[in-house]
Amino acid sequence: LIERCRGDLDTAGLFRISSSRLEMTRCRDDLDDLVAKNNFTSDAIDNVLTKYSTLVVADVLKLLLRELPEPLVPFAAYDHLMALANVTIVEGNNIATNNNKDDDDNDDDDDDNNKQDIFASSSPITSQQRLRRLRRIIRVECSQHRTILATFIKFLQEVASHENVNLMNKYNLAVCLAPGVIRPLSPTIETMLLSAKTVPILELMIGNAE
Repeated sequence: LIERCRGDLDTAGLFRISSSRLEMTRCRDDLDDLVAKNNFTSDAIDNVLTKYSTLVVADVLKLLLRELPEPLVPFAAYDHLMALANVTIVEGNNIATNNNKDDDDNDDDDDDNNKQDIFASSSPITSQQRLRRLRRIIRVECSQHRTILATFIKFLQEVASHENVNLMNKYNLAVCLAPGVIRPLSPTIETMLLSAKTVPILELMIGNAE
């Protein structure tokens, strides 16, 4: 699905403009049919996807992301990311924090106590410290999905690099995709109200895919 979209990154409104619901359903059914027939090969998938527009394929990809039993950003990372989204960002080099480890580039210490120190601090941090903390959260909590997550985020960065044509910058992509990529295990009214806070987190990930 990513490769099919990658072949047409100039599509205006990619992931934002909705395609035909009928076409999306047909595409999803065709892919499900491949799975049922144990024929989920690259060639078979390509034969299916070439029948549909890039917008249809992008909609199917969004749907599959929302339907994953465990999202690309695992449930275990959700609370940590929401805490990070609430931390005050202050520009400058002389910030007094309760956690000097945010200034340390050594991310190898991932024991439980250190994880609490790194993730739980609500002291003001710089944008660079926020990025380092985000990377630690991903390193610790997203270990099982890290390769797939990295592939997807790098793809979104490619999409954003064509924003002058497709009109989809990092923010627009994050608005469209964050609800399916970063979500809680048990959605509530409260988490629904907080869902907008996932947007800057995904935007930050897209902008720093390297």
